Parts: sequence; C-alpha cells; structure tokens
Amino acid sequence: MRCRRALIKDATYFFTVNLAERSSRLLVDRIDDLRKVVRDVREVHPFESVAWVVLPEHLHAAWALAEVFILSPGSLSWLGDGRMGLCG
Repeated sequence: MRCRRALIKDATYFFTVNLAERSSRLLVDRIDDLRKVVRDVREVHPFESVAWVVLPEHLHAAWALAEVFILSPGSLSWLGDGRMGLCG
C-alpha cells in the first residue's frame, strides 16, 4: 500500500504514538520529561498543542503547525515509516 500524507501549510495534524512495550507505564511515569521534550521541540519547530491524551503506553495528540513552519516530505521522517501508523 502506498503511503499518502497531506502536507498542508497551517494544517492541524492528529497522530497517535505507541510504545513498543505495551505493558509499559513510561509516558505517565515520566510525564515531566515528556512535557520538557515537547517544549524543546516547540522552540525549534513552532506548533500549538490543540489537544493531548496521554495514557500509560500511548498518546494521542493534535498539533496545529505555526504559520512559519511549512511541512515538507522530510519533516515527518523522524516519526518513522508506515508501520508506525502514519499510513494505511
């Protein structure tokens, strides 16, 4: 299956991130670290956190990209390939 992503300036993106170890509680046990990482990323790549749901082993988020940040095909490469839920 071919991966298709809508790369649109000023768009809002919803995504889910799952830990490999589904029995882990890492995201809630280290929530302060997660918040710091998000702040650090926001300084380099401005975005607005529209919504977050953080569960022990996965999170759902909606981010609105800032006007100055234009998403390019390589911008999402850090998220991995289609096996991580970006496609399909």
